[in-house]
Amino acid sequence: MKFMCLFALAALVLAATAHPSIGQGTYNKSAFENAMDDAMKNLRVLMGSLIAEDWTKAEASAKALAGGAKTIRGLTPKASADRIGEFQARADSLAAQSARVAAAAKAHAPGDAGQGLGQIVQSCMGCHSVFRK
Repeated sequence: MKFMCLFALAALVLAATAHPSIGQGTYNKSAFENAMDDAMKNLRVLMGSLIAEDWTKAEASAKALAGGAKTIRGLTPKASADRIGEFQARADSLAAQSARVAAAAKAHAPGDAGQGLGQIVQSCMGCHSVFRK
């Protein structure tokens, strides 16, 4: 039941379609939106792979999500230093959480992978609640 609640929470994140706009300044909006879209696609694949217990695909999609988080971190728009730092810290956290899920998938550990997925979803929701305005 707890595992299904995590998937329901993940579904809420995936339902979001708007993209963030942080502070003032310029950034490569297209590259940022593409990176966010890729992250959402990887999250969808990760969810489906965990449900299907396709550990190889789950590991690959979690690794891709971790790499995407690193890309997103580098595409932060110009804003005040404290806002950029917070955004980058959240992206770093997403990358680390995704790497842990990849390791759990590699170990065929559904409990750890499901818990990690929940942390990823909470990370996404937390960041979006602050930066998507």
